[in-house]
Amino acid sequence: MSWIELIAERKIKDAQERGEFEDLEGAGRPLDLSLSSDPQVPPELRAAYHVLRNAHLTPEWIELEREIDRRKQRRLALERRGARRRERDLARAAAQTDLAALAALDRARDRFLLRALEQLRELDALIERYNLLVPVVSRQRRRPSVAAALRQLAEAYPRLRPLPPDEPEPWEAALRETPPPLRLAGRLPRCHRERPRPR
Repeated sequence: MSWIELIAERKIKDAQERGEFEDLEGAGRPLDLSLSSDPQVPPELRAAYHVLRNAHLTPEWIELEREIDRRKQRRLALERRGARRRERDLARAAAQTDLAALAALDRARDRFLLRALEQLRELDALIERYNLLVPVVSRQRRRPSVAAALRQLAEAYPRLRPLPPDEPEPWEAALRETPPPLRLAGRLPRCHRERPRPR
C-alpha cells in the first residue's frame, strides 16, 4: 500500500470514529447503479439504453460482439481439431509410402485451409460491421489479417507432396477472390423511388 493510500485510509477511519458518515443521505439503502447515474454512459445515450433495457432488447453491436467471440472460439476449435487430425493422419501415413495416401492427406489439408479461409472472412466481415455500429471508437476491434493467418496455418501444416511450380495453393487462389462488399441494410437512408402509376 502506498503512502497516499495509507493517509486516505487513516482520514476515512478518523471521520468514521467522529461519526461524520452516519447521517448521510441514502444511508442504509442500496447504491443506484442504473445507467442514469453511470458516468461511463454518455448522457445522450442514457434514455435510449433505458428504453432498450426495459424492453429487454440488446443493441445490435452487443449481439455482434457476442457473435464475434463465438466465431473466434469456433475457429480456434477448428484449428485444434485440424491439428489433431493431421497428427493422427501423419502417424498413419509414416508407415506408408503410397502416393495416393499422401495425395489424400494433402487434399484434406487443402480442405482444412479453405474452411479456415471461409471462417476468417466471415469473422472479418462481422468485425467490420461491428466497428461501424459500435457507438464508441475505443470499443472497436482489430480486424484479422486473413492472408497472414492463412500463411501461418499453411506453414504449420506443410504439404507432403510439392505442387508444380506454376500452380498456386488452392487457398491462395481462393484468397485472391474478393469477398462480397459489406451491406448495411437498414442502416443507411434509402432512396425512395417513385412507383409507376397504374394506367
